[in-house]
Amino acid sequence: MKGKILITGSTGMVGSEFIEFLISLKISDLEILGTYHSQIPSKEHDSLNYIKIDLKEQEAVNKLIETIQPNYILHLAAQSSVGVSWSKPYETIYNNVNSLLNVLEATRIYSPFTKILLVSSAEVYHQSNEKVLETNIINAQNPYSVSRKMQEEIVELYLNNYQSNILISRSFNHIGIHQNKNFFIPSIIHQIAKAKNDGHKSMKLNVGNVDIIRDFMDVQDVVKIYYQLLMKGFVGEVYNVCSGVATSLKNIIDYLSQISEIDIEINVCDDKIRANENEYLVGDNSKLKSLITDLEYIDIKKTIQEIFNHYMKS
Repeated sequence: MKGKILITGSTGMVGSEFIEFLISLKISDLEILGTYHSQIPSKEHDSLNYIKIDLKEQEAVNKLIETIQPNYILHLAAQSSVGVSWSKPYETIYNNVNSLLNVLEATRIYSPFTKILLVSSAEVYHQSNEKVLETNIINAQNPYSVSRKMQEEIVELYLNNYQSNILISRSFNHIGIHQNKNFFIPSIIHQIAKAKNDGHKSMKLNVGNVDIIRDFMDVQDVVKIYYQLLMKGFVGEVYNVCSGVATSLKNIIDYLSQISEIDIEINVCDDKIRANENEYLVGDNSKLKSLITDLEYIDIKKTIQEIFNHYMKS
């Protein structure tokens, strides 16, 4: 990778982890630029520049792209919580769709050579009892997945009519120590770590449906895959970013009970059960493995332990 790379949403969990990964590669002729809106950057580096911008403002995005003309864009900026999307559907759809549209239009006009990776979501897939392929039916069932489906349709428009250099990752669940506590896994780990620090031997955990099964990855693996997709991924293609390993939320809670030595009573609350939620969402990563032949994954139990240790200290 040479030239300039622009990471939108650079101060979020994935963006900050991706920047750390790029810095660790020590690429001398790579300039890293990150956009942010409300979350202030915490990292500094000689080859790293942060830009405060509202990606929903078309003229500001036009000026940004015209000025820097990046070789690569990793488009992460989004409202990415399904739970938040139910309470803020308009904000989620408006933000996610318009931010991407402004980036694509600005690159079309000012930097048509730029290679763009749109990070979409596995939430767009229709309910299935088997591992989903990139060719599976799309059927968005919540405001967040609707926004992602609309993003993918906009990408298709730009690919077919403007020859834009875009590819898509449909990313499955990924977690790490810096994930926002709005999300389920860090939320429950935070509660259990607090109970442990307070000396409790048992606790009640108020949750929704813990029998749902997901495909979890460590964010450190995810950012390495995004880098490889920018380097090797084919324009116009969609790639499942997943491990192919099925894990239930109940199994994660059981493991947390084991490592915390706390007896956890699971209390299922009706108001925490999401409408139209996929019971089983696990990806088939054969297409990804055909592109990246040396794929390796961190054991998700190790990641859970690291997040628990992080909250125990903080």
